[in-house]
Amino acid sequence: MRILVIDDDHFVLDLVNMMLRDKHHILTARSAEEGFKAIGCNSIDMILLDWMMPDMDGISMLIKLKAEDATKNIPVIFLSGKTSDEDVMHAVERGAEGYITKPFKRLDLIGKIERFERSITVK
Repeated sequence: MRILVIDDDHFVLDLVNMMLRDKHHILTARSAEEGFKAIGCNSIDMILLDWMMPDMDGISMLIKLKAEDATKNIPVIFLSGKTSDEDVMHAVERGAEGYITKPFKRLDLIGKIERFERSITVK
C-alpha cells in the first residue's frame, strides 16, 4: 500500500516512515501544498494527515480532498495532537476514516492501517 504522510514535523514523518516502511511504500510531505503535489504525481492508497500545519490545516485539506472526484475516495486518517472528542467528531463528520492522537504507539498505528486494509479486501 502507498501511504502519504503529511505533517510539518520532520520527527513525525521519520517515525511513521520507520514504523511502516517494512510493509508499505511511504511518501512524505511537510505541508498541504507538498501533499497535493505528491497526490498529483503518485497513486496514493491512504493519507495520514496532521491537523495543525502552517499553510493549510488538515481539516481544510480534508474538505478539499473529499470535494474532488480524483481524491474523494482516498481514505484519510488523522494523526493529530488535537485530542478532544469534539475534534475527532469534527474530522469524522468531514470525511476522515480514522483518527489517531499524538503521541501514538506503533501498534496503534499499524493496527488501524491493518484494519482498514482488511475492510478493503472484504468489500
